[in-house]
Amino acid sequence: MPHIISRTPYPKILDDALAAAQQVIPAAILDRVQIRYEKVPYSPESKGSYDYATFTVYVSPLSDHPGMTLLHELGHALDAGLEGYGKDNSSGTASSIRALYAKREARLDLPMTPLDPLLNRLLMAPQFVELYTISRSDPRAHADISTTELFARSFAQYVVERSGQPDLLKELRQKQQDKRLFQKFLQWPSGDFAPIADAYDLLLGL
Repeated sequence: MPHIISRTPYPKILDDALAAAQQVIPAAILDRVQIRYEKVPYSPESKGSYDYATFTVYVSPLSDHPGMTLLHELGHALDAGLEGYGKDNSSGTASSIRALYAKREARLDLPMTPLDPLLNRLLMAPQFVELYTISRSDPRAHADISTTELFARSFAQYVVERSGQPDLLKELRQKQQDKRLFQKFLQWPSGDFAPIADAYDLLLGL
């Protein structure tokens, strides 16, 4: 299992987040991940990042919510590691959910997979509809409506709510209550999130 690599003391909540993630991410995916608590070397202002080439998760000391940041980036690792749903490497990343979205948009007659309910529920949620509407006039929202980001944000929330860990829940509630233009649609109210959580249970066999 991975551990946190850091040259300086790191927030305890990272251990809590990793312990919660270990309950849901298959070991075959999680065991290859390296987690570093340091500034992102190729993007120093970022709060976190996942390097698909080296399987490295970065959580920056700049992050206001380091536990959620770690889970978000682990969501990208999970998305890249899912088997059986197709892979998309068009931007140097591997995303099973983006590949599935592209196939459904092309109306390919393919068997349904456990990833389909998750994709459908993410795209039907009011938060996505609001962000999509904003993105039509404000390009800053384009990244937030990508299927890869939807997957990572929803995975982080799924792990937090499933774990019930108080400090992680505190971070989630802070993000849910953020009223800034884009931020207020990035996480889901718990009631709206329930169908998405059910889809994750199906996807992960829990």
